[in-house]
Amino acid sequence: MKDINSVTLSGRLTRDAEIFQTKTGKVMLKFSIANNRGKKKMGEQWVDQEPNFFNFIMFGTIAEKLAQYMTKGKQIVVTGELQQNRWTDQLGVKKNNIGIIAKDVLLVGDKKNQGYQTVTKQEYIAPIQKQEYQAPIQKTQYNAPVQVPQQIKNDIPFDDEIPF
Repeated sequence: MKDINSVTLSGRLTRDAEIFQTKTGKVMLKFSIANNRGKKKMGEQWVDQEPNFFNFIMFGTIAEKLAQYMTKGKQIVVTGELQQNRWTDQLGVKKNNIGIIAKDVLLVGDKKNQGYQTVTKQEYIAPIQKQEYQAPIQKTQYNAPVQVPQQIKNDIPFDDEIPF
């Protein structure tokens, strides 16, 4: 059975993404994000916590197409998996690091937080309520209420008790 190895992070790109070609000819995109951890209360005021920084690589044609949009400061959401890399350096010291292989990237907003951005429910609903809607002109009338035959009403079981 395969174990679960899934990561989803959001943050802002710390630099423009770099595109490379591997020795085998695969396209590889390298990028990193700063992930703000939020705020914590110190006495009477809230203080920003230190951000986390994560490095990613992505392969394939999607990586090639995304490269032009992955610029410093852009807010993104990345889904991928962790991968541990092990090697021995020139001095014979064994080393390792954990990287993230990106599978999906969602471009959320740019440096000025424009584009796709998070909005509150009220901000989303308000413009819709201001729009005027004109129903299409119909020559037929369908204003009569729907009548459900008594036999069908009796066949539908109804239980007053709520199961929770």
